[in-house]
Amino acid sequence: MLAAGRSRRFGAVNKLLVNYRGSPLMHHALTAACAAPVGRVLLVAGADPRVARCARAFGNPRVAIVDAVSSSSRRDSLAAALRKLRRRETEAIVFLADMPFVAPWLVRRLANRATSGTYAVRPVWRGQPGHPVLLCYPARALARIGQGRAPFDPASARGVGASRCCIIDIDRPGAFNRSGIAR
Repeated sequence: MLAAGRSRRFGAVNKLLVNYRGSPLMHHALTAACAAPVGRVLLVAGADPRVARCARAFGNPRVAIVDAVSSSSRRDSLAAALRKLRRRETEAIVFLADMPFVAPWLVRRLANRATSGTYAVRPVWRGQPGHPVLLCYPARALARIGQGRAPFDPASARGVGASRCCIIDIDRPGAFNRSGIAR
């Protein structure tokens, strides 16, 4: 789970820590990630130590904190997580911590669409690619990142029809209202 962004567009408050329906925003994304058929959830925290503390407070022993990365780019955060994969972890599902509306069933749908030779499987809503993304070959994704490229070629990703929730992220305070999902 990528949670190292600086949350600049949200204002003075870190969006991942904002209360949403009784708990911090990032706890909703962690709930979906922990409900997915995965062994563990690697959360990449950034320079804000409160994000790592919030993830620990979530209280699920399957959540492991990856050391803060110096850069807040998604690519660097993803590379930090991929480097922490164990040898037996042959696939990776990339969640974004600011996407609280992702349904756990979506990950199972992504896994069911993965076939031999597929680099990535991602949800799509009305032609828009969303998250989470299943990386079928994380070592190849890490090598591509090391070469300064995207982790996978978007044109080669297999798309899976999904609900609008796969594209809704919270970037600005008004995003809750624009999403059509009440705060």
